[in-house]
Amino acid sequence: MKFKNGISFIIACSMLLLFTACSNTKYLAEGQSLYVGSDVEIEDSVLTKKERKSMESELESALRPKPNKTFLGLRIKLWIHNVVGEPKSNKGLKYWMQDKFGEPPVLGSDFNVEYNNEIIENYLGNEGFLHASSIGEEEIKKKKKKAYFKVKTDKQSIINDVEFTVYDTLQLSKHIKNTRENTLLKEGDAYNLNTIKKERERISETLKTFGYYYFSPNHILVRADTSVGTYKMDLKVDLKLGEMPKEAMYQYKMNEILVFPNYQLQGNRGRRPSRYADTLSHDSGFKIIDPSHSFKSAVFYQAMQFKPGEYYDKRKQNISLNRLISLGTFKFVKNEFSIVEDIDEHLLDVHYLLTPAPKKAFNIELGGFGNDGNRLGSRASITWRNRNLLKGAELFTVKVSGGLEKQYGGELKRPDQYNVGVELGLNIPKFLVPFIPIKASGMFIPRTLIHVNYDMNLRKDYSITNVYTANFGYNWKEDAAKEHKLFPINVSLVHTDTFNKNPDFEVNLSNLFYNGIIIGPTYEYTYNSQLKRTQKHNFYFNGRADLSGNIIGLSQRANFENNPKKFLGMDFAQYVKLQADFRYYLHFTKESVLAARAFGGWGISYGNSSQLPNIKQFYVGGSNSLRGFQSRLVGPGSYHEVSQTGGQTFIEMLGDIRLEANLEWRMQLYKFLKGALFVDAGNIWLQRPNSKFPGGEITKDFYKEIAVNAGLGARLDFSILILRLDFGFPIRQPWLPEGDRWTYKYIDFRDSEWRRSNLIFNIAIGYPF
Repeated sequence: MKFKNGISFIIACSMLLLFTACSNTKYLAEGQSLYVGSDVEIEDSVLTKKERKSMESELESALRPKPNKTFLGLRIKLWIHNVVGEPKSNKGLKYWMQDKFGEPPVLGSDFNVEYNNEIIENYLGNEGFLHASSIGEEEIKKKKKKAYFKVKTDKQSIINDVEFTVYDTLQLSKHIKNTRENTLLKEGDAYNLNTIKKERERISETLKTFGYYYFSPNHILVRADTSVGTYKMDLKVDLKLGEMPKEAMYQYKMNEILVFPNYQLQGNRGRRPSRYADTLSHDSGFKIIDPSHSFKSAVFYQAMQFKPGEYYDKRKQNISLNRLISLGTFKFVKNEFSIVEDIDEHLLDVHYLLTPAPKKAFNIELGGFGNDGNRLGSRASITWRNRNLLKGAELFTVKVSGGLEKQYGGELKRPDQYNVGVELGLNIPKFLVPFIPIKASGMFIPRTLIHVNYDMNLRKDYSITNVYTANFGYNWKEDAAKEHKLFPINVSLVHTDTFNKNPDFEVNLSNLFYNGIIIGPTYEYTYNSQLKRTQKHNFYFNGRADLSGNIIGLSQRANFENNPKKFLGMDFAQYVKLQADFRYYLHFTKESVLAARAFGGWGISYGNSSQLPNIKQFYVGGSNSLRGFQSRLVGPGSYHEVSQTGGQTFIEMLGDIRLEANLEWRMQLYKFLKGALFVDAGNIWLQRPNSKFPGGEITKDFYKEIAVNAGLGARLDFSILILRLDFGFPIRQPWLPEGDRWTYKYIDFRDSEWRRSNLIFNIAIGYPF
C-alpha cells in the first residue's frame, strides 16, 4: 500500500493502532471481562448543575479499582502488556517492556458494586449528606464490564451550634477555648469532615506557639449530636483525655540551647563533640560546641530564635531550621528536643545538629544549544566555591565561562560570536550595613551581595565589547513567595571597538556601539505563588527599576544635544528603565496548564543620553520570546531591514521600549513527553525618531505594529532537565503594508518554499516562562 501524503499515513497508523488497541479483550480467558469504568449520576440534589457535575466526577474518581489508563481513548499500556506477554524472570527485554510501558488488565471480577456503594455513601456522608444512598448495577458487553450508579443525596446537614469543652483543673482546655474566635466551624455552615480535620490541625498549630510541644491534632475529638433536629447537628470540641500522654498537657519553656556545627553522621546515630568541649556562649543565650573553631558565633545569631526562659514556639523553631538550611553551608540540619528531668518546671533542652557540606567545591558544566536562524552554540563554565571563607558562612565564588555561537546556513547572515566571562562573588548571610547591626525577621536569612564581573563579547570580524561590572547590594525574602533585590551601588564600564574585516558583508554597527560608564541603583521585586504551593490559579510577577546617572546628570545640567558632560573623564548614561513581567498559570488538571505572560519595558533616556546603552536595550524574537521570528531581528516598530534595504544592514535590532504577550497550552502526551500550542505577540520601539530606522519610534498607533506568531512544541521532561523543541511561524508581520500584515491565510506546510521562509525551529532548556 502506498500513501500519497503524510496525512494519509497518519490516518492509516491511527486506524491500525485503534484496531490493535480494541483487541485487548481477546487476551482474556473464558468467563473473564475487562473493567472499563463507571458512571455516577446524582438524581436528586440541592446542588446546582455545575456542583452536581463536579460531585459526580469526584465520586467516579473515588471508586476502586481504577480502570486501565487510556490515551486518546486507547488502552495502549494494556495493549503493550498483552502483546509482550508475561516475562519469565525479573530481567530481560520482556520484563523491561512490562515494567516501563505495560499495565496488567483490570478485570471485571476485581470490581465489587456493594463495596463501591459504601465508598459513595461514606464520601457523601463526609460532605454532610448523611442520608445519601447509592444503588449500583453492572453491565457486561463484549467482555467489557461497566458499572452505573444512581445516587440520591438528600439535603446537607447544617451546623447548629459549636461548643468548646473547658475543664476547671486543666489550663490546656482554656487555651483551646481561647482560640474559638478563629475557628473554622461556623454555625450555619454545612457539615464537612475535611473542615473538622483542618480545625483540629489549626488548634494544634496554635497551641504549639504557646509552648505545647507534645500536643498533636490526634488529641482532639469533635463530637457530633444529630438529635437536635432534622438536617442539623451540634458539634462539641473536646480532648481525648484517656489517650493523651501527660507531656501533651503542659507548656514547656526553653532551657539550654546548644549548637553543634560539626556534627558527623555515623550509622543510625551521630557523633557530636562533648557538650562542654570548647563552648562558646553568645549574648542571646545559645551556646556553640565547636572544638575546631570553624564558625563565628555571629553565623548562628541570625538563625537562633529561642532564648532560655521563654515558651517553646513552633514558628520560631521553623524559622531557625529554615535559616540554618538556607545558609547553604550545612549538608544536613536537624534538631533534638528533650525534657529536663527531676525539676518542678516543665523545661526543654534543644540541640541543633549541623553536618557541614564540603567547604570547597569545584564544578564543571558543559552544554550546547540550537537557535533559530540556523545557528548552533556551546557553553562551558568552571566554578570554584568556598562555603565558609571567613568563618561566617560566606559563600565565595569564582566562575570562568565561555561560549561560542556559529551559523551553518540560512539566508540572513550574522557573524560568529564568542563570549568569555570571569565573575567573582561574595555572598554574606546578613545585612552588612556600616555601624548598624541588623537582625532581620522572617523565615529566610538576608544576604549581602558583592560581585565583580568581566565579560567580553566578540563578533568575529566586526566588533568586540568589554564590560566591567561591580555592584554591592542586598537580597532578602519576606516569605517563600516574595523576594527583594536592592543594589544601591552598581557600576558598569563599557568599551566597544569596531572593525569590519569582511568585505563580502558590510554591516552597520552604530546601534551596538557604546563607550562609557553606567552608574546607578537597581531594585527588583519578585512574587511567585507557586513557591508556596501549586494550586489551580498561580501567579508570577517580576518588577525591576534600573537607574543611571540621574543625580550626576541633573547636577551638571547635562544635555546630549548641546551640553554633553563626562564623569571621571568618561561619557555616562542617563536614563530610567522600568520593566514588569506578569505571568498567570491556570491548572485545568495536574498535567494540563494554560500559561500566559505579559511583559512591558520602557527605557526613558534624557539629559546626557539620547537612547539606552545597547547592553540595556530590549529585543524580541527567539526561543524565549516571539518563537516564530528570528532572535533580535524583529522591529523596531514597522522597520524591517531586509524588506526595506534589500539585505541585512544590522547584526541585531534593539529598542528602548518592549511590549510582549504570550499564551501557551501545555499538556501531557505520554509520561515524560509533553506537548504545547502557543501564540506570541509583541515588538520593540525606539523612544525617539531615528533616520536609520524609519518607522521605528513609538507612536499612538503602536498597536498596529505588533508582530504575531503561532506554533507547537514538544517538551522532554526528565525531571532534572526539560528539553524544549518549538516550531513557530509568523501570522502577522508588522513591516508589511497596512491591510496586508496578517499572513495566516498564506500558511501552507506542504510548500517547501513557505517552510524555508517562515518555519522557525528552536531548541532550548526549560520552559519559556
